[in-house]
Amino acid sequence: EKSTNSSDSEEMSDPPSCYQRFCRCQEQADAIKRDIIRQLYKELGSSRKVAKELHISQSTAYRYIQSYCKDLLQ
Repeated sequence: EKSTNSSDSEEMSDPPSCYQRFCRCQEQADAIKRDIIRQLYKELGSSRKVAKELHISQSTAYRYIQSYCKDLLQ
């Protein structure tokens, strides 16, 4: 039998919770979305063309571009 003492429990870390895994996935998804929007805006140059390419509304594409491409709008 193993005895449990404080040093054993300090060495082991708990696996991430569902919420923590979800947050990590959400962060990764946001980064992918940002990269896609930036790449398309660089290539196409307009929210209308980005919207058409992604099959989203132009207003949604515009909001994404305003959020993710501030440095490209100068």
